[in-house]
Amino acid sequence: MSRRSGYVLAGAARTVWQHSVPAVSEERWSVTFRQLRTVRSRRAPLALQRKMCHVTIRRKFPATDVEEDDVPARSRREPLSRDRLLAAAVELADAEGLGAVTMRRLSATVGVEAMSLYHHLSGKEALLEGLVDTVVAEIDQAVHAVEESEGPLDWQRTLRRRFLAARTVMLRHPWAPALIGSRTSVPPSIFGIYEALLATMIEGGFSYHLAHRALHTFASMPLGFVQELFSPAATGTSVDTEVAEAELIAMAEMLPHITAMVASEIHTNDGDMLGWCDSQPEFEFTLDLILDGFARQLG
Repeated sequence: MSRRSGYVLAGAARTVWQHSVPAVSEERWSVTFRQLRTVRSRRAPLALQRKMCHVTIRRKFPATDVEEDDVPARSRREPLSRDRLLAAAVELADAEGLGAVTMRRLSATVGVEAMSLYHHLSGKEALLEGLVDTVVAEIDQAVHAVEESEGPLDWQRTLRRRFLAARTVMLRHPWAPALIGSRTSVPPSIFGIYEALLATMIEGGFSYHLAHRALHTFASMPLGFVQELFSPAATGTSVDTEVAEAELIAMAEMLPHITAMVASEIHTNDGDMLGWCDSQPEFEFTLDLILDGFARQLG
């Protein structure tokens, strides 16, 4: 047997061994491979030699002889895919914040080598884009679920219901607003949400001109949050109330009205905030104000 054909035979035999009889001892493997050499024809084509390896091993140690409990967990692991990676990344961001989501950390979470991720995600930017797509898909599911359960409504109540459904998703993923706001272009997955929004308004009597103004007024509210220009919690972390109050005391004499207003909001809104000024009561107040205003525009 030549060295090259010997390597090929060993590789083929090992492949069948790992898939068919993973619990068989190394000693039995050595015995089987010696027997493989006895059935090999010196003049047989290489492809035929491989086939002989498969037949010999499967006859000697059928896969059905191996107990399920003896199969290593690695061989039963869920296949790696883009969806699986993104689901793990969302869980990681929910637990530790967006800053914890790196390619290396994600690979450790799913139990694979870091380079394996690049077959499904080309890099960190692709990972972040995938996170946006995942959250937007979750918004779509939430909207469809509530609309199927409650039935059709007029345009105003339909939009309100959609926006609040989207917000329930954002409250589950408080890091998502900052991530979406950091994109330099509109993620393609978001266009569908605004297309459906526009269709509802046109069917409700809006002109395209008025609908265009409405889209600008709604801004990011169809996605369930209010995008802020300055926010201490822009990275998805919570506001440190003690630090904020200390800062307010320091500037109270210079800006008394702003200080009093912000202090009031700190004590009023907690537990449902996505940003410095993005609490659930404020979100609903602003949404109702906008919807009522456009309803008056339609007469």
